Amino acid sequence: MVQVYQLVETFNNFMKRKGENIMSNVYEVVKAAVVEAVGAEPEDITMDARLVEDLEAESLDIIDLLFKAGKQLGVKISMKELQESFRGEIPEERFINEQGSVSEEGKRQLDYLFGEEAVGAFEGEINSKDLLKLLDVKYIVALFEGKLGE
Repeated sequence: MVQVYQLVETFNNFMKRKGENIMSNVYEVVKAAVVEAVGAEPEDITMDARLVEDLEAESLDIIDLLFKAGKQLGVKISMKELQESFRGEIPEERFINEQGSVSEEGKRQLDYLFGEEAVGAFEGEINSKDLLKLLDVKYIVALFEGKLGE
């Protein structure tokens, strides 16, 4: 699996190497999967739309959209892989502290992946169960692009 710290870079490099047409195709597949799995309106699905916060997806919806998009693209991304992608190369025991919240090191990783504004929107500690709230369509597209590039 592509390392997490490379996902954003992979996404940007893909745009440069392959051109917008192919990226658009992956986005369209993911968008269709989101429409089907979540029941969102197509016009509400943008690259920056957060799956849980904006589109009201639940964890089962996310599993469903990963399956549907993966089937169309010919690659598989499990929920476990998705969750592990948040950590990158940070071991789980350093990413989640003893209280079950994301550590400072983990927050820096999340800032890198999702931006300080998204991570800063959490008041207080970020619990591991809250991580899916950070997911946006762009991240899902980047994950599939990484898988397709392997």
